[in-house]
Amino acid sequence: MAKTMRVLVGVDGSGGALKAVRWAADLVARTGGSITLLNVIAPSDAALFTGRMTADMTERTFGEERMHAAMDFMRETKASCDTQVEFGNPAEMIIKVSEQGYDLVVVGSRGLSAVEEFLLGGVSSRVVAHSKVPVVVVP
Repeated sequence: MAKTMRVLVGVDGSGGALKAVRWAADLVARTGGSITLLNVIAPSDAALFTGRMTADMTERTFGEERMHAAMDFMRETKASCDTQVEFGNPAEMIIKVSEQGYDLVVVGSRGLSAVEEFLLGGVSSRVVAHSKVPVVVVP
């Protein structure tokens, strides 16, 4: 019996992330499998200076709100998915979660923060460079 593909999709509320969700949903519709939508909430600037990472319900709710468009699309296409909200560095968390039995990571080529992408090299670039799981970057 063939193994069912598990696909992890990074979602940050951007148009690029929604394109990645659409691509992954199309793949799973054709080949079978499951999708998990992952939103990672980066630590606040204050947490970077104090060394303390705090996450309250407001932040978790914000993370879930970033997934609304992706969830709406999944409902419209009648595709099922799981959702997950994590706290930390987005690229590092995508990589960490992907190593929990996922077969493929799908991310958009552009996220919400152009400044962060310029300074840090972009989440998608870092995931491609360091992931042990195959990665598809959707333009």
